[in-house]
Amino acid sequence: MKKVSFAVIGMTCAACVSHVERAAHSALDDGTAFTVSLLSGSISLTLEDNADPEACFRRLSAAMRRAGYGLEKPEQHSDAARAAHEGRVERARLIASIALTALLMLVAMWHMTPLPAPLFLDAARYPFAFWLLQALLTAGVILLERRFWRGGFSALLHGAPNMDSLVALGSASAALYGLVAGGFILYGSLSGDASLVHRYLHELYLESAAMILTLVSVGKLLEGRARHRAAGAVRALIAEEAQTAHLLTEQGEIEVAVSDLAAGDLIRVREGEKIPTDGIVVSGEGSVNEAMLTGESLPRSVCTGDELAGATVLEEGSLTLRVLRVGEETTLRRIAALLEQTASSKAPAARLADRVSAVFVPAVLLIALLTATVWLILSRDPGAAFRSAVSVLVISCPCALGLATPTAITVGSGRGARFGILFKSAEALETLSGLSYLLTDKTGTLTRGEMTVTDIKHVAGKEEDFLALVASIEAHSSHPIAKPLAALSAERVALEDFCSHQGRGLSASLAGELILAGRIELFTEHPHAPTIPPELLATARAWEGEGKSVTLLSRGETLLGMIAVADTLREDSARAVAAFGRRGIKVVMLTGDHEKTARKIAAEAGIDEVFANLLPADKERIVRDYTQKGVTAMVGDGINDAPALAGADIGIAIGAGTAVAIESAGVVLSGNSLSDALAAIELSRATRRNIRQNLFWALAYNAICIPIAAGLFSGLGLSLTPMIASAAMSCSSVFVVLNALRLGRFVPPSLRMRHHSAPTKQNKRKVEDMFGKSKELLTTTLTVEGMMCSHCSARVEGALRALKGVQEASVDLATDTVTVKATDKVSTDAMKKAITDAGYTVK
Repeated sequence: MKKVSFAVIGMTCAACVSHVERAAHSALDDGTAFTVSLLSGSISLTLEDNADPEACFRRLSAAMRRAGYGLEKPEQHSDAARAAHEGRVERARLIASIALTALLMLVAMWHMTPLPAPLFLDAARYPFAFWLLQALLTAGVILLERRFWRGGFSALLHGAPNMDSLVALGSASAALYGLVAGGFILYGSLSGDASLVHRYLHELYLESAAMILTLVSVGKLLEGRARHRAAGAVRALIAEEAQTAHLLTEQGEIEVAVSDLAAGDLIRVREGEKIPTDGIVVSGEGSVNEAMLTGESLPRSVCTGDELAGATVLEEGSLTLRVLRVGEETTLRRIAALLEQTASSKAPAARLADRVSAVFVPAVLLIALLTATVWLILSRDPGAAFRSAVSVLVISCPCALGLATPTAITVGSGRGARFGILFKSAEALETLSGLSYLLTDKTGTLTRGEMTVTDIKHVAGKEEDFLALVASIEAHSSHPIAKPLAALSAERVALEDFCSHQGRGLSASLAGELILAGRIELFTEHPHAPTIPPELLATARAWEGEGKSVTLLSRGETLLGMIAVADTLREDSARAVAAFGRRGIKVVMLTGDHEKTARKIAAEAGIDEVFANLLPADKERIVRDYTQKGVTAMVGDGINDAPALAGADIGIAIGAGTAVAIESAGVVLSGNSLSDALAAIELSRATRRNIRQNLFWALAYNAICIPIAAGLFSGLGLSLTPMIASAAMSCSSVFVVLNALRLGRFVPPSLRMRHHSAPTKQNKRKVEDMFGKSKELLTTTLTVEGMMCSHCSARVEGALRALKGVQEASVDLATDTVTVKATDKVSTDAMKKAITDAGYTVK
């Protein structure tokens, strides 16, 4: 399958979108899938690989012409110079229209000023010349803004009236009435009928014909600028790309354009530079700021073997990368494509607005005709009937209704991308807002997804020697449990006769003594293993009952101690689960782990409902059961989660997940935390509120203004002239778009601290001491190297709390950071010294 896009010329409102879709259906009778986007003014088609895009363009172009629209190829509308030229022409046309309209209003209203009238403005002495001057100025405006007449009447003749049809009919009606009035003025002047001349001099309405077109053009200009800002998320992402790269060749290092890179090339990135494209580190180490992709303000430490995304920034260090992906395959470009896809897809609210808009224009035409008829019968005043009918036509344009949903969806999805939250469709963004159940995997979602040392019990010898010995023997193993154990000490002991006992542990020799490191079963089955004391055995069994893996270590006949490792709960998982509950969303855990481990993690996270020992098919069945109860989301990261992600109302894949899981989900999170899923829901609900506000104002505007324009409240002194109606119509569209743009400043509450905080940045907070005096607390975040386990975090926290003035110290091992809350008397240097004295390094 392949995708092609064409620009649709003349599409300005939701009714236009409906007409373009009908025209496309008639041209693409082979069932080709397509989407029409009002914000980008385009139609995107999904074609078979053997389909001919040129033939599709010809068929579509003919259908669009019949419907009153134009179609252009990408190369025709992607040229920036041509777009700039059209913008200048449009502004010049608008300036000329405003100037002519201002002159016209001056001529028409001169009699209201205390100044004497020049000869050609003296309507009493030269009535026909007065009319002729207004007619010429009006004709000039109509000629400049003829696109409304051309597009509007073309659509009307093809049975598909749109917003331009209402504007064209209103303007044309006023102009036609002005021509008829000119005829009566000429007849009255020639026949000497002064009363006839006087009557029609006050009912020319030529200024209305011009003012309608000019005000709508001004509104379209403002609306276009606002829509351009609303659709700017993709442009902002693409603007983040680096333009050049340092390519390593046999002749040395040369600077090339990023577009000239190919997969496999070696590039060098220095401190402060952007990563040119997706790549893998082959040498060097550093700290990379990935905030533009993940929203995470803390830089990530990278070294050989780590993958990096293009457009992220190397804050410290120097790296050599091997290029993995270029062009449209890069992470940034795929995100941009996803944003475009979301903007062009339709949410349920947008489809409802389209259905309303499709019947809205014909209904307005009927209301205008009925208004004119009723006023003519009741008042026998053609002028009043005309004014009311034209006002109804002009004020009823459904442009605001059509912009209400797609603008909010575009801004919301673009804002989400800034926080590493990617919605694959508008429907996913809107569906997530009504969530009732959140079903989540355990490993890698609620937990860290990697083993961490949780408990150390040292019973013989020096603790430093104990940690060095266990680290040395575990360094020979590739088992997942061995990695955190090998990191307990940087020292290494020279071991001999290393042997792996499958599923039980390891053995080696040191100075002729047997070294054993492994599970309880290794010590009960090995003939030369020391006996485990009953109290130590009970502790080991208790740890295992909590879902931990226990490793005992012995040297010769002496048992030195034991260490427990486990996949621990993420720091923020319990807070996220509690926040879901406050928002009326029930969290349920689905896991393939055994019951004890699942129950323990669920209890720590505050989850009441747990399903354990599940296969992928079991997860999918449970997810489908929950979808019968309410809107259900599934959060996962593995291949085994893919069926459940696809079966849920909305699947949420975390960024560390597999490609299969990400493909099956409707929402992709670049982060690995459940808090990111909470942020996605908060953003979705904020977008839904914005859509509802937009739809309310768009519909309320028409509900209030149409009866006033029709003259139902004229007895109360409430009425609308065509000029005021055109101004109100333009303002309503701009108001809706500006309201949607407010989403561009929205920060999900669950991410506010992360969004506004940065490493070593200090945030002030006022508190009161025991005497009621106000004092300030500063929150400082420091990056610490060398922390491996809960003992390390306890040491760092204890060293900081020992400082006078420190109120709180909290270590996050996942990010190697410590957050300190202290009075302003505690300096950052003092904090760093305390950490250094405890045996760790502050970056």
